Amino acid sequence: MNDSAALDRRAALDLGLLAAAGCATRPDRESSPTPLRRPLCLSTWNHGQVANATAWASLEAGGSALDAAEAAARAVESDCPDRTVGLGGRPGRDGVVTLDAAVMDDRNRSGSVLCVRGVEHPVSLARLVMERTPHAILVGDGARTFAESQGIPLLPDRLTPEMDAEWRKWLETSEYRPKVNIENHDTVGTLVLDRDGRMAASCSTSGLA
Repeated sequence: MNDSAALDRRAALDLGLLAAAGCATRPDRESSPTPLRRPLCLSTWNHGQVANATAWASLEAGGSALDAAEAAARAVESDCPDRTVGLGGRPGRDGVVTLDAAVMDDRNRSGSVLCVRGVEHPVSLARLVMERTPHAILVGDGARTFAESQGIPLLPDRLTPEMDAEWRKWLETSEYRPKVNIENHDTVGTLVLDRDGRMAASCSTSGLA
């Protein structure tokens, strides 16, 4: 095929794609896509199955998309099998678990906390940042102080026996070589669309080992 023919073929293909896109996006055409069925819930990784089940239960009880997204993260924060979310997760270099979490809704609101210690459900703290402060992010001691002001109990910096043993074993070499791959993920992320068409998202993590 010569260069001219190749260009003509590419131009024809481009025009075809544009035409197809136009048909797909026009609501008055029979070929327009089927609207999303509500509600929907999507979560990351294997522990996302627990997150999804919890989100569904929240929706069925009349909760909003934001309620469901928060509930999904809370479930995994309470018990994450691979130790990448919540206070039962792996610690940092100094043997302390620090947590990050965020929420967002379809009203352009968001809230997050970073490097916070001793909060069982950082996703709920992130929601309070969004709903009760003018800020989008609170970090470290500032996040802890805010948690206290909201009546959230702060738990002591204490590793689970499993994580304590793993951390002490790591101290023997102190090598920074995390295996970042599909088996070493570090979050739970959830997207929810409720029956009213409202959307919300949540994410929570204790970080990579």
